[in-house]
Amino acid sequence: MNKPQILLQLKNAGLSIKRKEKLKNLNIVIRAGDYTGIYGLNGSGKSLLSELIGGALKTGSEEIIKRDGLKTAVVSSAEQKRMLEEDRHNDDSEFMEGKTDPGRSVTDILRLTMDQSVPLSEIKHYVKLFEINHIMDRGIKFLSTGEFRKMMIVRALLSKPDIMVLDDPYTGLDIETRHLLAGLIPEIKSRVKALMLVSGRLDDIKRTEKKYLLHNMTLLEFKTQNDISGILRNDNPLSMSSDEPETNELGITSAEHQDCELIRMNNVRIGYYDEKILTDINWTVKNGEHWQISGPNGSGKSSLLSLVNGDSQKAYGQDIYLFGIKRGSGETIWDIKQRIGYVSGTLQKEHRITQNVLNIVISGFFDTIGLYDRPDPVQVEKARGWCAEFGVADYLQRPFDSLSEGMKRAILIIRAIVKQPEVLILDEPCQGLDDHNSDFVLAVAKRVIKRDHSVLLYVSHDPYYRMEEITNTLELVPHPDGGYTGKIRELFIK
Repeated sequence: MNKPQILLQLKNAGLSIKRKEKLKNLNIVIRAGDYTGIYGLNGSGKSLLSELIGGALKTGSEEIIKRDGLKTAVVSSAEQKRMLEEDRHNDDSEFMEGKTDPGRSVTDILRLTMDQSVPLSEIKHYVKLFEINHIMDRGIKFLSTGEFRKMMIVRALLSKPDIMVLDDPYTGLDIETRHLLAGLIPEIKSRVKALMLVSGRLDDIKRTEKKYLLHNMTLLEFKTQNDISGILRNDNPLSMSSDEPETNELGITSAEHQDCELIRMNNVRIGYYDEKILTDINWTVKNGEHWQISGPNGSGKSSLLSLVNGDSQKAYGQDIYLFGIKRGSGETIWDIKQRIGYVSGTLQKEHRITQNVLNIVISGFFDTIGLYDRPDPVQVEKARGWCAEFGVADYLQRPFDSLSEGMKRAILIIRAIVKQPEVLILDEPCQGLDDHNSDFVLAVAKRVIKRDHSVLLYVSHDPYYRMEEITNTLELVPHPDGGYTGKIRELFIK
């Protein structure tokens, strides 16, 4: 029996960028009918491999063998970023007398990229199947993470590729969208000759028929997930001691003012233009409480956080109290930010600087991206103390940009708590991180709770990263009048 046709083959292929080797000795054969999973930690080169297979990067040699006329499509966060940057570059809002340029709509994007042979019936089929009919006329800058991901997959399918690469397709998706996409994998497989799924979460590739680990810049093929886990078990540099300090010398416990209200919202509403985002939010956070905030993509979690951290002008004129002071009573944004610590994937992307870890942690006293003021000796010692407590004292002189993504996220959490904020917000702290980095970041978050440094607002809709230490949940659910409202649950864990 003849083997299926070879679509693409890498033979000892490598990739160098600016004379620095990124990938080497890559050997993989992709045949018609293959469903391939590639797993790798953050920084292993997964996205580079995706773009190499997709044709966006070249090796400059004969190391890649393709079938004549081969068409590939890559769905990735990098491609999403490129699309959004193009829309921002062409944004004409400043010339539209107070209106916002919606940019390219979903319909525009699909028309520009689809194969001309695609019949209207097939387009309608995908629109219905991926549940994107309601966003067809919406500008792509106004799409939620899940909506954007579905639109990109439909866009890729309409281009009629032979090979489709899904690079971290589940990252940032709510539970419902994650289940929808996972259920559509058989449909996607049936529409392409070969499908490749690339992920930093091992569970994502469990149903793939071929499994590879991208490790030390090269590909290793394995039969089972356990084989991959075994290779990495003793190769994970991230760890945190479970030993607790005997004393809490660095900060007071929130239990000293247990009944003090830090946040109170009464019938709060937010909308943009004619679209309702949040409706009738009633929520009180007291000292000593820790909360998980969850809800589907597009439910308004970021809008809710902007009311707390002082970034939203929508807070004015509403019944919102922060630290016992009604918003709009003469307080400044900096008065609020001094009492709040904030960490997110977006904040991490803004820290594209080469300063060392100690300077990054000290910058938390000044709320700046990097350290540009001269700290006093007390601030330096406090920063060193926090780093020692969280087990990263050996990293103080290392450049921040040389760290793994998980270690960067952990350092930013320490940066956020160095000023001893009353509220610490962790906005999707594991988003975009692999299994090992996520475990490390959650260990840091759990240490914050155990040591009672700050009230923690933990934002996540990912069931894999549920923190049992948090017993209060604010879930954003649809409101009958439009938008989302808050459903409060208190979990009693024995």
